Amino acid sequence: MDKIFNFAIQDLDYDFSSPSFDQLRKGNLLRIYIKELVVNEITKNISIEKQLENAKSNFYKEKI
Repeated sequence: MDKIFNFAIQDLDYDFSSPSFDQLRKGNLLRIYIKELVVNEITKNISIEKQLENAKSNFYKEKI
């Protein structure tokens, strides 16, 4: 398994044979955090594109 993050936390090791409940909880929290981060970035990009389209539309309306 490739390392995605380069940080040392002893609680998050690669022993998946018998993970503890605490390891599962921390892994799920990390997964949720990453998912929220990705969704926020995608939403931000969509919002910027929409604002740009609105600005172009308003600019061309004022020119006409």
